[in-house]
Amino acid sequence: EMSFILRRLYRLYLHGYYQHFDVYQQEEMKHHMYEKFYYFVAGSSLLSERDMRPFLSLDEMRRSEERRVGKE
Repeated sequence: EMSFILRRLYRLYLHGYYQHFDVYQQEEMKHHMYEKFYYFVAGSSLLSERDMRPFLSLDEMRRSEERRVGKE
């Protein structure tokens, strides 16, 4: 099922963020893969809020990091 595959892919992004942050950050700044994936999934309602809930903290952390970097 599509939602199962998308949840698994979402978990890979989460793993990359927490376990390989430096590499993840470099690649994300170049290609914006997670950002594109997130807006695609959220915009087309392919995953429910329940599916995304464990990962919302990742988005919150990313936004706060972007605000912090922007202030420096």
